[in-house]
Amino acid sequence: MMQEIIVGIDFSNASLTALRLGVDIANRTGANLLMVWVETAEKDPIEAEKILKELTSSFTPAMQGKKIDYLIEQGSKVPTAMIKVIKQRYPDLLIIGTNGNSGFDERFAGANCYKTIVDCPVPVLTLRENFNFAKPLNNIILPI
Repeated sequence: MMQEIIVGIDFSNASLTALRLGVDIANRTGANLLMVWVETAEKDPIEAEKILKELTSSFTPAMQGKKIDYLIEQGSKVPTAMIKVIKQRYPDLLIIGTNGNSGFDERFAGANCYKTIVDCPVPVLTLRENFNFAKPLNNIILPI
């Protein structure tokens, strides 16, 4: 059983897809879920917190009694700030959406996602915004 899952949120479609999958995995494992948004110049912090509160409220009923919450982290670089949170909380899993092009490298994951994966001390599950929730998740390929 998992204790905590962290989902990286930047309000993109990919990160909202990651949140949906995070809720599903949390329900299957009994974990609490924490959304982490790293404050950036692209989004007003007051607006971001409002959206995070709305996401928390809308997903709470789906959490089957487990906790969903959010954290706003400050930092000059998204990967550095995210890894700081991961090292402080040491969750069982990090889930992040990807916005990159193709191939498993920086182009696939996007620079922030790729750098977070490289430095992350816990397992990371990445997915694109077009993840098919209708298809059962039977296999996960783990490149080693």
